[in-house]
Amino acid sequence: DDVCATFDICLSSPTNKLQSDMPKCSKFVFDASNRAFHKYINMTDFDSMTDAKSIQHVVQWQQEKHAFKRVLQKMAAARGFFPFDESASYLEASLQKTLSSIAREHKNVIVNVNPRGQVMLSIYVKCGKLSIQTARVVEKILGRVYPTHLLIVTPTGVTPVAKKLLVTLHNNTQFFLTTELQKNYADHHSVPTQAPLADAERDALLKKYGITKDQLPIMLRTDSISKYYGWAPGTVVKSTRI
Repeated sequence: DDVCATFDICLSSPTNKLQSDMPKCSKFVFDASNRAFHKYINMTDFDSMTDAKSIQHVVQWQQEKHAFKRVLQKMAAARGFFPFDESASYLEASLQKTLSSIAREHKNVIVNVNPRGQVMLSIYVKCGKLSIQTARVVEKILGRVYPTHLLIVTPTGVTPVAKKLLVTLHNNTQFFLTTELQKNYADHHSVPTQAPLADAERDALLKKYGITKDQLPIMLRTDSISKYYGWAPGTVVKSTRI
């Protein structure tokens, strides 16, 4: 009961204010119940909340987790990929079996596919940086299925050794921080509608203006919209402003 009472109090008021306003006896009960709460979450698989330093961090993580997962799914849909369904008839039986196995064995892997049988894997780390040990796990997954897109999502980044390995393993690896996926910038009202041109459309555009592709304005790969859609280098994109 003390743990639940502390949880409710902490959600409504900052911890430091509570501790400064309460008498010594209440402060002792508060500290004891707070330690009991941390012991409880450390004993359970509380969806990566075991490293939480306060109950506020727990709530913040829950909010961020759901936010970046929603943006990830929208990002996948914008690229023509949809959540993996074990009953999808357009996938080969062997690929379907492999993806089902990966989805069951690795809860931190989000599997998306498209009607052409291509695969998009989103792998997120719940806390800290992605280390070389986790990169080795990713290496084993890529040994079973080679996706068209590989997205790595972490709260604080990737270690240099792990990043070097991942880039070597897959030539279309993208790295995102969870903070980058809190909002869907592509849906912002000031961002124009953008779509890549087919080869024929690109050639017609260059011929119309008598220019080469190198003379077009350049969008960096680190641009938020470019990362969102995952356009390959050299892609010519048409922006339509209303």
